[in-house]
Amino acid sequence: MTSIVQGRSQDLKDTGLADADEKTSYYVNYEMTVVSGDAYGMDMSHYLSAWAGDKQVGELVLSKRFPPCQEVNFPINVAVGASISSCKAYVTPSGAAPVDLVQFDNDDTYEGGDGTAVQWRQG
Repeated sequence: MTSIVQGRSQDLKDTGLADADEKTSYYVNYEMTVVSGDAYGMDMSHYLSAWAGDKQVGELVLSKRFPPCQEVNFPINVAVGASISSCKAYVTPSGAAPVDLVQFDNDDTYEGGDGTAVQWRQG
């Protein structure tokens, strides 16, 4: 994780969200590098979660391009040493605690809370 950035109020205006004016967007920026083995296409929606204090926040899911935060996934058969920079967007109710923690968990043991997740806290 490289940063968590609070979006601007107008960022959600054209998303089609019915209550966009009552939401605050947050952008989780991260970088990934293939360090060994065979890499495959990876959708981080399955592995990343964002938190505001002790509450998990919702991911912004859109069917169209969202310029403030462009997600990039690894292509299939990417080589060792290849890197990508990407972004995941999350939303909270306006006035809620800010997003301050991101967790990566690939569910390698298929047991929630097994202690294998990696957490990154801003600040």
